[in-house]
Amino acid sequence: MESISNKMNMYTNPMKSINLIIILLSIALLFSCTSKQVTSPGARHKDDPGYDIFQKAEKQFNSQSYEKALKIYQTYLENYPEGQMAPACILKIGSILSHEGNYKEARRQFDTLIKKYPANFFIPDARVEYLFTYYKEGSYQDVVDGADKMMEGLPASYQLRMNMLKGDAYMAMNLPVEALFSYIKTEIDLKSPEGKNATSRIKGAIALLDASDIISILHRVEDNRTLGFLMFQLGRNYADEGNAEDALKILSGFIAGFPNHENVPEAQQIIEEMNTRSRSANFIVGCLLPLSGPYKTFGEKALKGIEIALSNLEDLRVRSKIKLIIKDTGSDPELTVKAVRELNEENAVAIIGPITTPQAGAEEAQALKIPIIVLSQKSDLVDIGDYVFRNFITPEMQVKALAEYIFNELDLNRFAILYPDEKYGETFMNLFWDEVIQYGGKVVGVEPYNISHTDFSGPIKKLIGLYYPMSEDFMKTKGIARMKAGEEPEAIVDFDAIFIPEASAKAGLIVPQLSYNDITNVHLLGTNLWHSDVIIKMAKKEAQGAIIPEGFFQNSTLPHVRFFVDRFEETYGETPGFIEAISYDTASILFEIANYAYANAKEGVRKELLKVNHFKGITGDTSFKKNGDAEKELYILKIKGEQFVELEKHYKKFGLHP
Repeated sequence: MESISNKMNMYTNPMKSINLIIILLSIALLFSCTSKQVTSPGARHKDDPGYDIFQKAEKQFNSQSYEKALKIYQTYLENYPEGQMAPACILKIGSILSHEGNYKEARRQFDTLIKKYPANFFIPDARVEYLFTYYKEGSYQDVVDGADKMMEGLPASYQLRMNMLKGDAYMAMNLPVEALFSYIKTEIDLKSPEGKNATSRIKGAIALLDASDIISILHRVEDNRTLGFLMFQLGRNYADEGNAEDALKILSGFIAGFPNHENVPEAQQIIEEMNTRSRSANFIVGCLLPLSGPYKTFGEKALKGIEIALSNLEDLRVRSKIKLIIKDTGSDPELTVKAVRELNEENAVAIIGPITTPQAGAEEAQALKIPIIVLSQKSDLVDIGDYVFRNFITPEMQVKALAEYIFNELDLNRFAILYPDEKYGETFMNLFWDEVIQYGGKVVGVEPYNISHTDFSGPIKKLIGLYYPMSEDFMKTKGIARMKAGEEPEAIVDFDAIFIPEASAKAGLIVPQLSYNDITNVHLLGTNLWHSDVIIKMAKKEAQGAIIPEGFFQNSTLPHVRFFVDRFEETYGETPGFIEAISYDTASILFEIANYAYANAKEGVRKELLKVNHFKGITGDTSFKKNGDAEKELYILKIKGEQFVELEKHYKKFGLHP
């Protein structure tokens, strides 16, 4: 049978299965009492009539004949229950039973010793071994619950053992934070065997802490040496996560604050390795685009914008380290998921796209923790996770930009909404209405129309009170004089502007009918779908002065927009549109991040994207909110003559005039 002292001197922590670290801990320092010859200070053992029996038991115990020793110890107690060596016999019986796995009976023996001989020399050992039986049988919570009470009144050395055992129980429960504070609870000479043992445990617990754990407990740690271990581990965790920026900051601060710490050489080595990788590593950007199928044209447009962004980089060093990997997603979610996985295997640190299958791409990128900037107005994409970003013009952006202009620049207050009775129209109707309320304005009329119709006189007349016969009460309410016999009722145009969220061709049919029904001298408000020569040709003078938001205006005279448009036309012989522009901006944001040495890892890119604030993009000033969604300062356009012109507010900050 293996000796009890050997059995108790070593064990492997159950955290081994986590594969983070294997902690080989010595228990000899905690439970060394059971392996030594037991004596009772001041006792004259030879005067004990049972002394010879006890000596025989000790001889069998020391020769590892535990079954024989157990019987002899029991014989002593049967014959001399009040003998001088009775406490020692009880302790040894409990130890043998614990070794054999009979933990319940072992605890009964230790409990008997503690209660019957409360002032005995062996009480501290009995208390420690009592708790240790719970640990060995896997009842870790019982160890934690009983440790504080068991260590009351014990000498410091035994309190240390109790705290170590309590910490080991926490470790077995996968609670390294609690374990750490148990390990550092008792002051100890670090150069002593006990101190080295405690240090080993402290380092083992800290090695299992993630960055958030460490940050949350730093203020609670008073011991400078332990604080050093924590700071080093925090830096190493960031490095392992690929978060080079924070790793460099923490490790550099650790070296400066703890110059004599034992982990300084390793910290210096990690910093050098990160710098070496940063200087030599490629900045790999994946592009998920529909280069086949019904949306092939959009994919090709986006790719051109990305290519122009890369060619515009003036820093040749940065340009040389950027590597684009293009993946065709078609319109297939499965193909998109496959492409994301391939990009992960090819060490992509960021992804642009998809356009047609954003949900599938975003979910897979989040699962693999690759920062992805989707090019879609599909709602709720950024809710998928913290690695998902979106850079696109959305209905919310359009309505906010429109409301900001009409309230702050035009000082309008009363509005009508005429909208198509389908999802697009309902979305814009609700958003615009909410925004008007936010600004303190009023919506005085709302009417839907059938999207299949070309005659809109019905809903238009409802807005101005001409659809139904007017009662006298209604006329009095509106302040209308009583009509004379045979007179037609007058239109009640009690709004300053009318909002029509519709495509340009349909809007071109509606606008003239407004004038025909006496709706004149009101502002026309539309969405970016109005941005087409079609409405100008169809509605002609009735469309003059119409105001719309837009994500990109290729005729802008803003310098950075002109640069992009001119460069694009020189390269491809065509004028860029919104898809080319948004792709250009998205790529430019990522390529700018490549300038930072610490951004050659996914986590570094993610953090840098969250810092993007007022990026001077050609699709408007762009920032990313905490949830990963873009905020943009959109263009406000106005129909003037045969063209759209950009309104003045976007020029003011550049000192220009439209």
